[in-house]
Amino acid sequence: MSILNHKFKDGVFCRLFGSAEYRDNLLSLFNALNGTDYENADELIINTIEDVVFMGIKNDSSCILDMQMNLFEEQSTFNPNAPLRGLMYFGRLYEGYLVDNGLNRYGTRLLKIPNPKYYVLYLGKNDRPDKEILKLSDAFAISGSDKGYEWSATVLNVNIGHNEDILDACNVLKEYAWFVDCSRRHLLNSPNDHGSKTKAMLEAVDECITNGILTDFLLKNKAGVVNMYLTEWDEDAYREALRQEAKEDGYAEGHEEGLAKGLAKGLAKGLAKGHAEGLAEGKAEGLAEGKAEGLAKGKAEGRAEDREEVNRLNLCLINDDRIEDLKRSAIDREFQDKLMAEYGIGSA
Repeated sequence: MSILNHKFKDGVFCRLFGSAEYRDNLLSLFNALNGTDYENADELIINTIEDVVFMGIKNDSSCILDMQMNLFEEQSTFNPNAPLRGLMYFGRLYEGYLVDNGLNRYGTRLLKIPNPKYYVLYLGKNDRPDKEILKLSDAFAISGSDKGYEWSATVLNVNIGHNEDILDACNVLKEYAWFVDCSRRHLLNSPNDHGSKTKAMLEAVDECITNGILTDFLLKNKAGVVNMYLTEWDEDAYREALRQEAKEDGYAEGHEEGLAKGLAKGLAKGLAKGHAEGLAEGKAEGLAEGKAEGLAKGKAEGRAEDREEVNRLNLCLINDDRIEDLKRSAIDREFQDKLMAEYGIGSA
């Protein structure tokens, strides 16, 4: 069972800029990115698609204002396929717009629809330009066949030190960038175990509150923010593992292809010798890969189960305002086991 507060499956970005409770933040973001000066946040129509989720965390927000439809998405990892993803997302947004407004796409009258604008807000740790325009036509299989059709995504680097005019125009976005930077710094400088990461995130949140960064939001939502952000951190590590696995799979496929070609040449020189060597090497590699995959899967499942129990304990301690016990449990496993028994976590 997930220990996450379901409100925070949306992620901090989506909560700050995609909920009706904080619609003033969304209006500020809209104005900063579009160079407008709208004042009435009640005129915003928030139309974020609720079931578009990657690995349990939403980092997108969309709205309509004055016949302009904007989609905002936070990314911690650069994705060159943003135009394709945006196109698919906007397709669903327009479908909803037609239904909500009783418009018939099959009629003989030309329909007027909101102008689209897709912004990707980059807050990753790698260096990226302040602004990049990604085009869907770059993905077309046949080069030069984009005549008559194009779709784009505007990628803006909003890390501290980049696009300062935008950050100055939207103070909440600037404070969020500081929060991301502070959290990343504390997490990177902490030991690589879940208890230490939890302690690091608590320290990051406290530092932001002390320095006036998202103070009201963090005071109100501290427990949910800590658990959600740790989940995002774990998923970043998981995505990195997937990239490494893909790299290894590519190496394995290349090796197998090379082996097949080698076997073909070997057959030309001597069928019996080539077949024997290929069979032996393939069997050895298969056994090794199977053993490694089994071990990795077993360890991953064990870590996931242990992490879920620790997450449950952390949330219980935060909700009960037992911060000192939380910090002690991060470094004292015997004390942590005692607390788990107290809350009935992990018991049969």
